[in-house]
Amino acid sequence: MSEKRTQTWVATRIPNLFLLKESGRYYGRVKMEGKSYRKSFETTSFPVAKAALRDWLITFKRPSAEGGRTLGSMVEPWQAWLAGEVLKGEITQSTVETKSQHLDSMRGWTGSTGKSHQGTWPGFDSVKLEALSEDIFAGWLVRQRKAYSASRTNGSVTVLREICDLAVRKKCLTQETWDRAKKGLTFVKVPPNRLKLPEPHQVEQLRQAFYMRCQKAGRLGGWLFDFLLFSGARIASANDVRWEDIHWDRGALYFRTAKRGSYEIPLFRQLRELLENIKAQNPDAKPGDRVLPTKYLVLGPVCDELKIARLSHHDLRHLFATRCIESGVDIPTVSRWLGHRDGGTLAMKTYGHLRQTHSQQQAATVNFLPGATV
Repeated sequence: MSEKRTQTWVATRIPNLFLLKESGRYYGRVKMEGKSYRKSFETTSFPVAKAALRDWLITFKRPSAEGGRTLGSMVEPWQAWLAGEVLKGEITQSTVETKSQHLDSMRGWTGSTGKSHQGTWPGFDSVKLEALSEDIFAGWLVRQRKAYSASRTNGSVTVLREICDLAVRKKCLTQETWDRAKKGLTFVKVPPNRLKLPEPHQVEQLRQAFYMRCQKAGRLGGWLFDFLLFSGARIASANDVRWEDIHWDRGALYFRTAKRGSYEIPLFRQLRELLENIKAQNPDAKPGDRVLPTKYLVLGPVCDELKIARLSHHDLRHLFATRCIESGVDIPTVSRWLGHRDGGTLAMKTYGHLRQTHSQQQAATVNFLPGATV
């Protein structure tokens, strides 16, 4: 009879890592659900064995994931989760609208006229969750940043992270796959908010160039451009304006969806003319129909052509406020027109100093000694 081989196991200071004294090699040993597992790491090096143990133990902790699920399949559960966050008071309905816009910017959308608009991630809905990778996210991030501002891109990054985190919680995506993939889903640096806006003649050039581009493409984006410029509304508020919100008789426009609660603004002359024009082209519109057929603007390429700083939806809101103040409207009033509820504190902080050109023009009109002869 052969002599029985002796095995002497020596526990190390690392749980589940053992040294087989006879061979000098390290092994991993673990007991899960009543079953014992053992694995040789084929090394006599403690640091190498320690790293190998970590990777091996992950295989036991990895949750099983339902295969075959796609990013598109997670949209409805994500929307349900958002609705729950609203009910809990964690976010507002306005935030949900904004997040939905970020999702549309990726998936693409269809306007009320039936025109399809391509997003920055063609085929978003069909991407398999288990196929997500750092390179896939990094490639999308480049496309998104070319089309949208840094802050808007970061909003879309947040939406993707929420969707994938939810997929992990629902065991549709493994934590290990998500941890590797999200390295490519980073937030981009937002430039300092110096409120450097184009001059009035540049805004008019941009408006004309954008209208021409929309006309060539058979789109009505010019209406949204003018609406944001003439009303100072946020994009979410503009998207939710209905015909019943326009009070022609008393010259007021009501915003039902707003960051700080509903508010009203006057029907400024150019705003009224715009709305009358849209109404004339939609004579059968019902009171509950949305006024604007276009959800978003992509101004970056047009700005590049004109060699001016890229503008976002929110920059048109800044232009509205700046033009009002330059026209002599007091800041507390402009603040109310923006839907603020702080009496003008934020507006004063943001618009307290206007364009240098306007400042110099106004300085030339000041005379501190009107009666002096010198």
